[in-house]
Amino acid sequence: MQVEAYAHARAQGRDPLALTSEQKSYFDGWVSERLVPLTERYFAGHRIVLGRRGAKTFTATLTRFESARVELPWDRLFEVVLEPRLRLS
Repeated sequence: MQVEAYAHARAQGRDPLALTSEQKSYFDGWVSERLVPLTERYFAGHRIVLGRRGAKTFTATLTRFESARVELPWDRLFEVVLEPRLRLS
């Protein structure tokens, strides 16, 4: 995803490591449009370990992807904040 984002920025004549506030706003949306569907697919049906007590392991299944906060924390495409909200059963 990062390679694609850098290429897209450069194709538009933008520096991926020094975005203006308008460019950052645009790329917040651009990254979100691509990362949210990937996140949904990644978490679909996963079983996770909640904890262990003695020999017993407690698990849950991720039953639903509810939403995600996706945002560039700075004015560059170097890293992304991704905070998914998931439902367990």
